[in-house]
Amino acid sequence: MQKVSIVGFLVLLLLVSCKKDSDETKIRTVINEMALAIEAKNGREFTSYLDEQFQDQDGRTRKKIRAMLAAIFLQNKTIKVNYKIDTLKVSDNTAQVFISVTNTDGSLLGFRASRISIQSLWKKTGGDWALYRVRWERID
Repeated sequence: MQKVSIVGFLVLLLLVSCKKDSDETKIRTVINEMALAIEAKNGREFTSYLDEQFQDQDGRTRKKIRAMLAAIFLQNKTIKVNYKIDTLKVSDNTAQVFISVTNTDGSLLGFRASRISIQSLWKKTGGDWALYRVRWERID
C-alpha cells in the first residue's frame, strides 16, 4: 500500500511539473511571437496577445498601444528586438515575467538604441496566456 501511495505521489508531482513547464513554454512562445510581430511591424498581431483589460503603467489600453506602435513603425525603417527572459514565475492562472530588451535598430517604446526592463503580469484564460499589466523603464 505504501508503494502505491509513493508512486501516486510521484505521478501527481510529474503531472504538476509538466503543467507548469507547459505554461512556461506557452508564455515563452507568446513572448517570442510578440517580438516577431514588432519586427514585422504588425501591431494588430502584437496587440492580439494583450488581454482585453490590458493596461500599462501610464494607463494605455490595447487600442492606445496599437496606435503608439503604428507611430513607431512609421518612424523606423527597421526594428530589431533582442530580448532575454530574466524571470518567469507561473502560479495557477497567473504569471509574472521580467524581460530585458535591447533594441539596436529603430525606436521601441520611445527609446533609441537602448536597454529596457519590462515587468509583466500575465493571466490564463481558456488555456491561452495574455499580457494583462506591464511596466517598462529604460535601464541604460
